Amino acid sequence: MHIVRKVSKKSKPKIRIKFGNIFTLITVIITIVATFEFTNFLLNVNAKQIVVSDNNFKLTYEASGKNVQDFLKHHNIALSEYDRVNVSLSESLKDGMQISIKRAMPVILLKGDESVEYFTSASTIYEFLKEREIAIKEEDYVSPDVSFPITPGLYIIYKEGSIKQIEETVNIPYSVDIQKTSTLKKGEEEIVTQGVQGKKKVLIDVKYVGEEEVSRTVVREEILESPINKVVKQGTLEVYTAPNGKTYTVKETLMMTATAYTNGKTETGKEPGDPGYGITRSGTVAKVGTVAVDPSVIKLGTKLYVEGYGEATAEDTGSAIKGHIIDLFVNTREEALRFGRKKNIKVYILAN
Repeated sequence: MHIVRKVSKKSKPKIRIKFGNIFTLITVIITIVATFEFTNFLLNVNAKQIVVSDNNFKLTYEASGKNVQDFLKHHNIALSEYDRVNVSLSESLKDGMQISIKRAMPVILLKGDESVEYFTSASTIYEFLKEREIAIKEEDYVSPDVSFPITPGLYIIYKEGSIKQIEETVNIPYSVDIQKTSTLKKGEEEIVTQGVQGKKKVLIDVKYVGEEEVSRTVVREEILESPINKVVKQGTLEVYTAPNGKTYTVKETLMMTATAYTNGKTETGKEPGDPGYGITRSGTVAKVGTVAVDPSVIKLGTKLYVEGYGEATAEDTGSAIKGHIIDLFVNTREEALRFGRKKNIKVYILAN
């Protein structure tokens, strides 16, 4: 008789996961991820943009830190004690904030006998001197000009100026009045009145740069004694020596065109026996030495010496004698034709 034993297989343990727990876990994970993403979104949306201009080189940064000082430190933007920032380092960051950094540059200032190097963030020499508490006066000397821009290594010369006011008594020179006269020969002079210098009191601003005088400016003048002008007569008469050696005193010399005429009918339209034949405009009898002139140029009765003719008197006129033309009396028609018409003849107006 066989005995049969039933042996049961060992059962594997069953893990039971409740459906509710799985749902909760998934919900937590989704919540964490969503929160993280939303936080990042908010950070990106609310990120502040800061523009930094460092010596005119511009960069845009995202804000970090509570204030400007924290922000610069975070971005490794170092400042020296002489650099200039347009905003306070304690100022809170704002979106779109513009931070401008003016970097200090080395300059050399020669003041008096002392030469010193300074670092400055000033834009011009005027700003730099003001920064050094040097008040510029009008009489001070600055080179280059105070409006000159600051550049690295710029050499600036400053000399303090001053103005000293003085009073002086100075002479006033007299003038010389010249009076032309035909009573004296050319080259002769006659003093009518001796000149006397005047005097005046002058108030003067004397400008110094350092110890050196650089300019003087007259502030006020007071006449103490007026000058008396010197009066001098100067002769206008010239001396002409004729070819025969005789000398004449000449008031004036004219350049004229000369012709010659006679009492003939061709020139005068009259014959011997006609009324007025041979009589000049002055009422004299025409003869050698009689000259017809334009009275607006040479007055009738004027004594003359005509080059190439000799002594003469302006006694007559003629319809063709206008301007700088003279007509010289000769005895015959042949002489008149031979003389012809001559230009640039010197006519000397003689002193009576």
